[in-house]
Amino acid sequence: MTSAPVTADDSVTALEASERALTDASDSTEWTLDDTHMDRLRQRGSTLLSLRAAAHDASESASSIGYDRVVFTFDDLVPGYRIAYVGTSVYHCGSGEPVSVAGDGWLEVEFFPAAAHTDETYEPTITEPWLPDTLPLLRDASMTCDFEGYVTWVLGLDAAIPYRVLELTDPARLVLDVQHEC
Repeated sequence: MTSAPVTADDSVTALEASERALTDASDSTEWTLDDTHMDRLRQRGSTLLSLRAAAHDASESASSIGYDRVVFTFDDLVPGYRIAYVGTSVYHCGSGEPVSVAGDGWLEVEFFPAAAHTDETYEPTITEPWLPDTLPLLRDASMTCDFEGYVTWVLGLDAAIPYRVLELTDPARLVLDVQHEC
């Protein structure tokens, strides 16, 4: 018996289902507005492979809280990270030039040790993040740094809204959920 080939859509659907199951199983993760930090400086660096986002309605969640989910996927391990809301001015780490990020709340996600480019050609691993235009809160995502082991993204949201952080494996992912209702 031959099975049908697996398509990219099938893979994304399976990945989203596994993320939903893992999230519901660990729904004790606290929502916060505070800075979140995980230090892993002694770990080897990881390469950021993709960034994607999707909305999850309250009816899809065991806790009855809807959220926008942002998933950062890495080649090996989830690196260390620092997540914090920042002021209205966002700057590129190399040039110091201001970066325009849509929204009224800016959640900065910094990974270390990490890279968002290939070692061989220094080409960026993400040229455009996958952000559907139907998300209730997430307005924009912009990489502001990929330098000397630090990769930083700023997520533009409607406001500074409680979030939670989850780490998943196979593949290595850092998941950021931003609450629809406070």
